[in-house]
This record gives sequence, structure tokens and C-alpha cells, in this order.
Amino acid sequence: MTIQKVQIYRMGQTQPVVDCTAQFNPTQLQLSKKASWKTEKAPKKNIGTTTFGGGDPIKLSVKLFFDTTASGDDVRDYTEPLMNLTMIDVKRVGTLGTTLSSELAAKTASLVSKSAEIARVEDLSTSGWTKYWNYGAWERNTNEKKRLPALRSQKSRLEKKVQELTQQLADFQSGAIGGGATPPKCKFVWGSFSFVAVIPSVSVTFTMFLPSGAPVRATAKVDLIQIEDPFEQPPQNPTSRSVPRKVWVVKAGQRLDWIAYKEFGSAAMWRYIAQTNNLDNPWDLRAGQVLNL
Repeated sequence: MTIQKVQIYRMGQTQPVVDCTAQFNPTQLQLSKKASWKTEKAPKKNIGTTTFGGGDPIKLSVKLFFDTTASGDDVRDYTEPLMNLTMIDVKRVGTLGTTLSSELAAKTASLVSKSAEIARVEDLSTSGWTKYWNYGAWERNTNEKKRLPALRSQKSRLEKKVQELTQQLADFQSGAIGGGATPPKCKFVWGSFSFVAVIPSVSVTFTMFLPSGAPVRATAKVDLIQIEDPFEQPPQNPTSRSVPRKVWVVKAGQRLDWIAYKEFGSAAMWRYIAQTNNLDNPWDLRAGQVLNL
């Protein structure tokens, strides 16, 4: 039988932050759980009424043993990654946040450009009148309109990517994915036992040193607090978070094509605004009306 070693993963990463393959498994795991009950005294009764006030998360405490006396390596190579799980990764915050923001800005710009291109092609005339008076223009317009299915497919993929990046950036900023503005969420795994948690406390005791002063033996006490309830079912009909939009408050006398030109630099984008806002009559705007852009 293969011995399963304790591993602690940073959520969102496939490689363990702590790899205990060459070290020693704990001799015990301590789990503690509290539930809040409140008893109110009842007149003329021997026992009052007890009500449930909610449960506290499960707490896991474990001691991990590290020993590098055989190799002479500094045992802090194993204990420091544990300590890091209680801290914000400042370098990663800057790098990942900048990368996500830049990619989101680029994809959003591509989406606006693609929407403008679709609106331009949709406005091309392929009527019999155009064919009669300017056959060359009619032929070019007809060929352009054949591109519409592909353009709409590209736009759909861009919209999906913008939504994904918006969600990732929001999760990063909230600390829901590793490297955000909070210490990471982790997963403790030992064989079939797993525990999704945050780590509020790590206490390391060094017990053996080389003549140079480098520690080669240590015991680490790690406390973890549960953040996922295994009995809690996900919602049956989750709704995806929509992409944040700019809004335009219509003033008296403003037209949709003028708004499109002011906002996107192209009057042809009026159709995009009309579709986005489900306008039955795009030319019947009222003062104070709010348009999503």
C-alpha cells in the first residue's frame, strides 16, 4: 500500500504549496466544532426554551514534523511556505492584478470594436434599389453581409471572455482566488480526507541546529478554519454576474445616433445601443431615460 502524505494546496493551483513527500505524517488530527444554543427561562416551567443560534466553523489543528539532518538542508525551506499561507503575497497581488486588468481592458476594447463592425455591416444596403443604381456597391455589401454569422460568433466569444475576466478580477480582489488582497484559501489533503480552509495561525518550533546556526529540525503547529460547508448545496439556478456597464442619462433632444457617436466615435453604433437596451422604437427617447452602454 502506498503511503499517502499530507499536502496543503493553495486554492486555484494544481501543485501543493507544502509537499511532505520526504517528511513525516502527523500522528493525530484534532477537529473541534461549536454550535451556539441559547436558553431562555420560561415562567412556571422547570426547563426554559432552547433555540439554535447558528454554528461555528470546524477548526482543524495539526502538528507537522520536519527533519533535514540527513541532507543538512535548512529546514526553513519547508516551514516558510507554511508561514506564507498566513500572509498576503504582495508580489503576486501586483502582477496578477495588473495582468487581469490589462487583459480585461484589451478584450473590452475588442468587443466594442467588433460590435461597431457588426453595426456597420448590418447598415449596408442590399436592397433592389441599390442593386439597380449601383450594382458594384450592392455586390460588395452582399459579400460583406455574408460575414455576419462569423462576426456575431466572434462577438459572442468576446462577451463570454469579458464576463470571465470580470469575474476573475472580482474574485482576485476579494481573495477568492490565490494571490488576492487577502491570505490565500487552502485545501488540506491527506488521503481521502480533505478540508477547505483558511490558516489563521502557524507556530514553528526549531529543535535542532547545525554548528552554523541553520535549523535542521522543526515542529509546526498549524490551525485551519473551515470555509466550506460540505452539507450546503449550491443554488439550483445560479445567475452569472453581469459585466459592469456605463450608463447614459438622456437629455431632451438627444438622438440615439448622436449618443453612439459621442460615446463610441461612430453613429453606426446606435443599433448596438438599441439592442442592448431592448428599445422598440430607437428614435423615441425621453429626457431622463437611462441607457446601458
